[in-house]
Amino acid sequence: MNIDLLQIRNDKISQFNKKGIYTIEDLVNFMPRKYYDFTSPDYIMYLEPDEMQATIGTIQGINLTEKYLQFDVMDDKGWHVYVTFFHMDYLARQFVEGDRVLVCGVIKQGHFKTMVNPLVFTTKIEENERIYPIYSAIKGMSSQFLEDKMKKAIQLLDKEDFLEPTLQKKYGVVTNYEAYKMLHFPKTMADIQKAKKRLLLNDLFLFNYHMKEMENEYISETNIKITTIEKTKELMKSLPFPLTTGNFNENKFGQKDVLNDLVIDMMDGKRVNALVQGDVGCGKTIVAFLLMMVLAENGYQSVLLAPTLVLAKQHFTELCSYMEKFGYKVGFLSGEMKKTEQNKVIKDVKNGEIDMLVGTHAVLNDSIEYKNLGIAIIDEEHKFGVLQRNKLSFPGIHKVSMSATPIPRSLAMATMGSLTKIETINVLPAGRKKTITKVVLPSEKNKVYYKILEELEKGRQAYIVCPFKTESDNEKFNDVADVETEYKEACRYFEKHGFKVGMATGATKKKDVKKNMQALNDFKDHKYDVIVATTVIETGFSVKNASSVLITSADRFSYSSLHQIKGRVRRASYQPYCFLMTDNKEKFKIFEQTDDGFKIAEEDLKLRGAGSFLGTEQSGENKYLMLIMANPKLNEYLKKDIDEIFKSEDRKKRYYNLIDIEEV
Repeated sequence: MNIDLLQIRNDKISQFNKKGIYTIEDLVNFMPRKYYDFTSPDYIMYLEPDEMQATIGTIQGINLTEKYLQFDVMDDKGWHVYVTFFHMDYLARQFVEGDRVLVCGVIKQGHFKTMVNPLVFTTKIEENERIYPIYSAIKGMSSQFLEDKMKKAIQLLDKEDFLEPTLQKKYGVVTNYEAYKMLHFPKTMADIQKAKKRLLLNDLFLFNYHMKEMENEYISETNIKITTIEKTKELMKSLPFPLTTGNFNENKFGQKDVLNDLVIDMMDGKRVNALVQGDVGCGKTIVAFLLMMVLAENGYQSVLLAPTLVLAKQHFTELCSYMEKFGYKVGFLSGEMKKTEQNKVIKDVKNGEIDMLVGTHAVLNDSIEYKNLGIAIIDEEHKFGVLQRNKLSFPGIHKVSMSATPIPRSLAMATMGSLTKIETINVLPAGRKKTITKVVLPSEKNKVYYKILEELEKGRQAYIVCPFKTESDNEKFNDVADVETEYKEACRYFEKHGFKVGMATGATKKKDVKKNMQALNDFKDHKYDVIVATTVIETGFSVKNASSVLITSADRFSYSSLHQIKGRVRRASYQPYCFLMTDNKEKFKIFEQTDDGFKIAEEDLKLRGAGSFLGTEQSGENKYLMLIMANPKLNEYLKKDIDEIFKSEDRKKRYYNLIDIEEV
């Protein structure tokens, strides 16, 4: 159901769209970040500093100045709290002395207890003594407007549950409709847990059901004929580095082992459906290029999908350099290209003039027709959802996904499907050194800068990586270094020593994307010695001369992201350095102890435990992987129930119109 069913203005629709909300379903799945329980207001004397709390009192005085508006509120015990508002003078006309009000906000303790810009300040006490959901901010939209539209959206939801009543009873869950009501308008904290239990069940059920469908539709053989690999061998010989090899008896596998295994299957007429996983810097990309070469010399096209523009362009440039002498044409497709340019590429793909296509999400366009597609390769597959990946699952073609998020084989099979061949590259290229990682306090930044300076003086380059600065309606993460602030600080320090500093953000406006791409390319060309960036450099961005990276506000990154970013300086034989800046040093000690992505993934699971994975930032394969890891028994029970459903045509009919698994 489209969001315009809520009958809202175009500017509000645009605000929703910028947050990725296009449908009623998108809106109800826009989950609260957290909740504040204001159902039991307390006396002012018992309110703890720096915590979100509620109290009831009577306005004793109103003080309006040029700078602020302040209310003196006294409770029934005679204690006072001074409530201050900035830029909200109109409130002085809405309240008078003697009004009894509910006040909800963060208490500060000085000579007096104070509260600034409270979340709730109202005379309507009874209707506001409730649990408040807190959402990520939508720019230009008030929390009240969001609440009103969320209420209407829930009313539009289908009351009939997709899950059979017997299964609802078996797992002890509320209905789907009730779950969404409880999540967005909970009456008790217990309601929230009931709702989360149901949505957890939904996610695991829908994921496993979809995997079962894929298994039933899977064709193990293919008509794609691979008869020669001579040109591929020639390309391998011309590479400036040897492919890695492992030792089967030691459970070690290199690039050549994985490539041989997949090519042998192709030559035997088997349809390859594989996940190639390996740690950062293991060399998965060249394996992908060689597979594309195999298909090209046998007369077939290939497509390579990358999650970011930076990574896609990097793959395109590198692939062109390899294929140029063999006469194969490589095409590029992205959403930032002009429509005429996109149409030209699409036409050339259809006519067979392009042998290898590289691109971002634009290659998922339904209008693209291939003349003779043989293989689809998805880089950093964990960045894509199930349905996105399946858009490249054309009948009979080979499909290879690549991931730098190392996970145990059993879990990989659980999330990718039992018919997926799991290939692991766990041998790194010769000469790579273990990254020296230090977890440091923010107060130690100058020491880190000095170490980076030492590396720059050796002719090396460095990254400074910042998280995105996020805001909610009522809070700001002032402790999070934003890119511009960090850039200015880096400029002041490094430029006085004669080194140039660039900046690249994750901004999505067309002009900003071009500016960021230019900055990253300039860094590659060593026009900048230091690049201050967001996670835009996290996946695939490779500058072999970079030997050090500082990650600010490490708490704002997942273990997986930190490991990926750390891998940006593990690309050459230089000694690499990584600095994780945080106030919580103990949490990140694992990074000082190992470079092994598998061990870090295990530690990540221990850290996360069985907590909630239903927030707005979980998406794609990461979401389902973590859900399965945290709920293995529940997942096994659901798989068995789904197997039984597929044995009954009558039961299957109920699920023909299953809601698509949410994609981000």
